[in-house]
Amino acid sequence: MANKINLLPPGINIGGSLGKILKLTRMLGVISVALFLIFALGISVYLIISTITMNGLNSETDSLKVQVKALESTEQQVVLLKDRIGKINIALAQPEALKNLDDVEPFISGLGPSTSLSQLDIDPQKVDLSLNFKSTLDTSTFIKSLSDSNTFKSIVLMSFGYNPTSGYSVSVSLTK
Repeated sequence: MANKINLLPPGINIGGSLGKILKLTRMLGVISVALFLIFALGISVYLIISTITMNGLNSETDSLKVQVKALESTEQQVVLLKDRIGKINIALAQPEALKNLDDVEPFISGLGPSTSLSQLDIDPQKVDLSLNFKSTLDTSTFIKSLSDSNTFKSIVLMSFGYNPTSGYSVSVSLTK
């Protein structure tokens, strides 16, 4: 037979309004814990979705940065091309300058494959050339061809330099 043991003295009974308040408090506590758990679950879901969205946006941003870099390079090439076309049109608009271009063209076309023309300024009175030669032979051949020609009145060697990596740098001013 099971005995009921009550450790509280028989005179202390919780009843009446205090019992109702305790029941109400217990019910409010359970509801508060349930609401807190629902709120915590909602915040967790929100943070997970935000992280996934942010990672997607970061990858999209990175791909757009790569596209912008590629477009910057292309745009720079287009701007340089437009600038060159404009300068060519200016040179073609001046008949005297065009004649100077025709006079200097044999010297430019006779350059070797290791020679590069870095600058060419043509105006009606003179032509300024800057060239880079890889070998001494190319340099001396170009200078000899200029000195042997009777096309220009004066040939002024503006600068002559040597760099072990790029070779010889020659700047010449030719006057009609």
